[in-house]
Amino acid sequence: MPLKSEEKKSPASVAGETPPCLLCGAPAAFYCALKGGTYFRCRRCQTLFLHPTPTQEEMREYADGHYRSGVYAEYTRARPLKMETFRRRLALLKKYKTGGRLLDLGCACGFLIEAALEAGFDAGGVEFSREAINAAAPAVRGRIRHGDINKMDAGQFDVITAFDVLEHTRDPLVRLKEWAELLRPGGVLMLTMPDTDSLFRKLMGSRWPMLQPFQHTFLFSGSRFGGVLERAGLEPLEVRSAEKVMSADYLVGQMQIYFPRSVRAFQFVRPLLGGLTARPLPFRIGEFLALARKPGGNGDAQEARRESVGDPSLVLPDPPPGRYREFVHRPHVEAQKRCDDPMTLPPPDLTIVVPVYKEEDNIRPFLARVEKVFAAAAFRYEVLFCLDPSPDGTENVIREEIKRNPNLRLAVFSRRFGQPSATMAGLLLGHAVRRD
Repeated sequence: MPLKSEEKKSPASVAGETPPCLLCGAPAAFYCALKGGTYFRCRRCQTLFLHPTPTQEEMREYADGHYRSGVYAEYTRARPLKMETFRRRLALLKKYKTGGRLLDLGCACGFLIEAALEAGFDAGGVEFSREAINAAAPAVRGRIRHGDINKMDAGQFDVITAFDVLEHTRDPLVRLKEWAELLRPGGVLMLTMPDTDSLFRKLMGSRWPMLQPFQHTFLFSGSRFGGVLERAGLEPLEVRSAEKVMSADYLVGQMQIYFPRSVRAFQFVRPLLGGLTARPLPFRIGEFLALARKPGGNGDAQEARRESVGDPSLVLPDPPPGRYREFVHRPHVEAQKRCDDPMTLPPPDLTIVVPVYKEEDNIRPFLARVEKVFAAAAFRYEVLFCLDPSPDGTENVIREEIKRNPNLRLAVFSRRFGQPSATMAGLLLGHAVRRD
C-alpha cells in the first residue's frame, strides 16, 4: 500500500528544486514534510535526509531545551536497563577489541563508560550537555569531557562508540572521517542508529517516530551502510539489528506521545500481567548496529591477544600473523605440578584440532567422549578449538568448558575463513606440533 506521505507533492518538488542526496549525490525524491523540516529519500542509498539542513545553532537550541525539560531525569531512572544494553554491546565489541582506550561520543550520563570500565577498558566520553554530565555518577563524571572532539589528538583511541549520534550530524561523512582520525590503526568504531529498512518505517511512513527535524538530519539504511563506512575510509566488520534492553513498562512510556490509544489499552490490561511488565527484555525497535575497523597497523594480528585463564605468568607461543583475534588457554595441571616455572611447561604429547562453527549443542557431548577416552591415558593432551565466529552460543559454551577442563584451548578467527583455514590454524598453533 503506498504511503500517503510519499504521495504528496512537496513545495521543493513543485518548484523543481528537489535536492540530490546530500550523502552520495544520487537523485532523491520527496518523502514527507513535517513541522520543522522536509525529508527527502535517496533513490540509491535509501538515506532519508532533511533539506534544508538546520544550522548548528538551531539544533543546539532545540537539544538544550529538550534537556532542560527533564529528559535526563527519566534517562537516569532507567539506569539498570541502559547498563544491561551497554553490557551486551560491549560483549559484541570484544569479538574485535578486548581492551584499550575507549571514547564514547555523546556519552550522556556516562552509563556506557561505567559498563566499559567493568569490562576492562580505559573509558572516557564526550558530551555537550552540562545537564547530562551533572547527572553522571561521581565515579565517572571526571572521565567526561564537556564539548566536542575538535581539540583531541589523532590516533589515541582503540575503540570509539557513538550510539544514536551520527543521525544528529550535519555532514555524516566528515564526522566519520574525524572519528576515524582519532582511532589508532586497527582501532574499532561501533555505532547504532535508526534503520530506514525497518518494518516500523515502512508501515508508519511520515509518522515514524525517528523523523524528528532539528534532531535527526540523516537516517540511514542498514543494508547499505557498509558503503558509507567504506567511503569514510573504514573497513566494515558487521552490520546487524540493534537491540535495546527494556521493560514493557519503559517501552510503553516511550510510546506515549506516538500511540496514546494503544498506551491506554495497555494500562487497562497491565494489572492482569502482574510483574511481567517490569521484566527487562531485549527488544528490536528498528535500529541497526555497525562495527568498522580503521585500516593499518598489523591488521587482525593486533587482535591476537593471548589471555591466560590459568596462571597469569604463563607465556603462550606467538600466533602466526593475520587472522586470529584471541586465545584462551589453561595450563595443563599435571605439567604445572612437575614444573616450578610455568614458562617452561612442556608441550602436550597430542593436540586434537577441532574446527568449529555453529556447534553449540555438540561441544559438551564431544568433550564427554574425549575425556572418557583419555581418562586413563599416560600422556598429556590438549583440545584446540579453532572457531569461526558463530551466531549461536558456541563460543560461550567453549569458554565455560575451559574454566572446567585445563586441557582446552580456544583460537577465534577475526571473521569467517572456513574449515580449511581453521584446520591449518590448529596445525600452526597446536602446542604438540610447535617445538620452537
